[in-house]
Amino acid sequence: MKQTVTAQYRIYIEDKAPLIKMAEAYRDACNYVSEYIFNKGMDNIPSFRDVHDELYRYLRSEFRLKSQMTQSVIRTVLARYSTLITQIRESEKDAERWDKRNEKGRTQKTKRPKVKAWKQIRFHNLQCDLVSDRDWSLPVPCNEHKGTISLNTLDKRIRCSYTDRGYEHYRTCKRGTAKLVIRDDGKVFLHVSIEREVPDIPDTPTGTVVGIDRGLRFHAVTYDGKDTKFYSGHEAAKVRVRYKSIRRSLQKRKTPSSRRRMKLIGQKEHRWIHDVNSCIAKTLLAELEQGSAVVMEDLSGVRGATEEVRRKDRYVLVSWPYHDLQNQIEYKAGANGVMVVYVDPRHTSQTCPHCGNVNRNARHRDRHEYICPKCGFRTNDDRAAAINIHERGMEKLKNKGFGISGIFGRNPEGCSQSPHDATSPVCPSASAECETAGIKAGRPLKAVSTGGQSQTPQFYCVGS
Repeated sequence: MKQTVTAQYRIYIEDKAPLIKMAEAYRDACNYVSEYIFNKGMDNIPSFRDVHDELYRYLRSEFRLKSQMTQSVIRTVLARYSTLITQIRESEKDAERWDKRNEKGRTQKTKRPKVKAWKQIRFHNLQCDLVSDRDWSLPVPCNEHKGTISLNTLDKRIRCSYTDRGYEHYRTCKRGTAKLVIRDDGKVFLHVSIEREVPDIPDTPTGTVVGIDRGLRFHAVTYDGKDTKFYSGHEAAKVRVRYKSIRRSLQKRKTPSSRRRMKLIGQKEHRWIHDVNSCIAKTLLAELEQGSAVVMEDLSGVRGATEEVRRKDRYVLVSWPYHDLQNQIEYKAGANGVMVVYVDPRHTSQTCPHCGNVNRNARHRDRHEYICPKCGFRTNDDRAAAINIHERGMEKLKNKGFGISGIFGRNPEGCSQSPHDATSPVCPSASAECETAGIKAGRPLKAVSTGGQSQTPQFYCVGS
């Protein structure tokens, strides 16, 4: 099967004026088309042909865009509005589900989800879409150092050098549409869509099924039916607190030097967290053979829930990079022939993996324990969630993807966990076997496995 990935080419050019001029014209044209579509209304979105017939000549003459780039402007804006309409309809469905649950008294005092509003989309960044072999091409492919790339501008084509460092293994793959990105720090990148061949994913898993619980205290907790592995988020939390403190102090100064410092910081925190998630995903999938499956919670709409928290906790929860880790796992799973399954996230941390009893008071967040008041099952709270996710994934695969059934109120079939006395030790002190691993770009992490029921998760240090 084929998989589409994005490679980033770094562009080196002394005179950036032609590229900036083209990106500004592209941005202004997108805003003009966006206003035209917004005035039509949500229920009267025009087709590509309608917009093309109405605005094509005006865009060519007013913004001096080439023919192919004019069509790219229309497609870019229509795609953004299509996404907005999908988000609005999904938010309306969430609100309707909340209303039905509220009538039955099952909302547990949660606020009604916000319905996304219909609004005009505005374009601010210096970006433009370029079609392969029309707006950009590679007359001299990249070798060990640099190559030459040809880019179309408003006036004429220009040639400049580029490098594909980190994406050398994509050189023989088929390239498609690219996005020219001019960052605030002046660096120029070309995000190229690349199509590559990957192993086929079987309809029915033939290997290991792994349940993954994502969170803040642990980036990921995995359970494969026997062993549990923990990926600590302690070091990442410290890094995020440090960057938050730096931004807060710089914003209070309001001086030219502080603004320059803010620009230098840029997306450094985001890149660091992205690298951590990439290493975690690589480690998760390194031990899985082709035909395995990973099971994760479907966290669609969780952003609205995380925003309804106390102000002092809002930054930590809203900036939780769960979706970035999900994308990394999906991307690497597709490359390794591993299936990704999503299950219902409700009550995964409140359900007993042994007897199926649902009790929100069974989870003790202060001690990070789960103690079932019905059968006495006792374990780490994140481990209990990972077990439940694993069992729901097994049930969904057993039913050939037709939903989740028969999970609550009974011992899930295939669960190998036995009841434990609530007084048995669960979290002894960490032993000398606690492993550490540094974060290196492209280097897998070492997760600590705890196979026994009453063993504590052994922490490892993310970062040196």
